[in-house]
Amino acid sequence: RSLKLLAGGIQELSDQKPIHLPEKGMTELLAKQLNQTSDLLSCQKKKLDQRDDARAAWISGVSHDIRTPLSLVMGYASDLKSDAALSGEQRCKARIIEQQSLQIKRLIEDLNLTSKLEYNMQPLRTSVFRPSGLLRTVVSDFYNRGLSEGCRIDLYIDPDVEQITLTGDTALLSRAFSNLIQNSISHNKSGCTVTVTAYPQKGGVCFQVSDDGCGIPDAVIRSLMGELSDTEKAPHIMGLRIVQQIVQAHGWEMVFTDAHTIHILGGI
Repeated sequence: RSLKLLAGGIQELSDQKPIHLPEKGMTELLAKQLNQTSDLLSCQKKKLDQRDDARAAWISGVSHDIRTPLSLVMGYASDLKSDAALSGEQRCKARIIEQQSLQIKRLIEDLNLTSKLEYNMQPLRTSVFRPSGLLRTVVSDFYNRGLSEGCRIDLYIDPDVEQITLTGDTALLSRAFSNLIQNSISHNKSGCTVTVTAYPQKGGVCFQVSDDGCGIPDAVIRSLMGELSDTEKAPHIMGLRIVQQIVQAHGWEMVFTDAHTIHILGGI
């Protein structure tokens, strides 16, 4: 019976559950060591949880505190860029300030979102939707905002996808596809063509996002796949990390076919 209790205790520890075995009989010493190990693991977990809670709270607080002054800067810049009393050069600088402020706003939103997704603080607001419509909205938003010179987005939707519906958080999924497209545009300053494709596969939809630009660095792909060695410096991957987190939160799969192509398997 003592050995059975020990075996059960070891199993509980491996499942990261606290244990307290009776310390008596021939297994007293071993039971005591297992109890001490359980107490130590519980203490460490508590400290990690406290650290994670503090980190999430700090990120949320910073995001909130920056939002108001950043909105003021963006508002003033928007007014100045269209002020006829200013010179063309001054209005151009105001436009640059507005664009860079929008970039800071997006980075803050990304930081807040990735923190919430990492700590399961972002509940999925799921609904049934047509992926064809979601993709068209995402791509049209880029064109409505104005694409950088030399950039183009091509959208190809298989006719069979038009009738397919999926279940998911459309706001988060729109953000994921938007991040993928923006990543291609941001890392190809001289311009590129981003191709977004959707076709049916195994009862769901396979989404493909590719570009003809410089491609995703190997270190970024390996970092997202958890394949970086301890000695390698982790690259900046927040935009793609959010995509990966959103995809995983939906139980979908993200696959890097090569440096230029990412597949997202949805509802499969």
